Amino acid sequence: YYTRGADDEGHAANFVETEQVLVVVRVPGAASPLPGVAPPGPRAPWRGSYVQSRGSVPLFWSQQGMQYKPRPQLHRTPAQNAAVLARHARSQAAHYGKPVAMLSLL
Repeated sequence: YYTRGADDEGHAANFVETEQVLVVVRVPGAASPLPGVAPPGPRAPWRGSYVQSRGSVPLFWSQQGMQYKPRPQLHRTPAQNAAVLARHARSQAAHYGKPVAMLSLL
């Protein structure tokens, strides 16, 4: 729980994946549940999912305590941090497909 950052391969600490699955069963005479998407057949429900992953900021960093003050300290060089962030982004795109959106809450 107290681990921060990423390892050399770009794996973020505290990584969690959540998937929401939606199954829509056709109601006779009803319109499609999504604009531009054909409604499911009478015996074939429409399935979709949304995957969200979260983890520590994939850089080499640390901080004192659990508060965000003082600000996190970056370790290693800017080039090494950029490289590990790129490895993380590539692995996310390879696993989940594109686009990959990243948001920092720091």
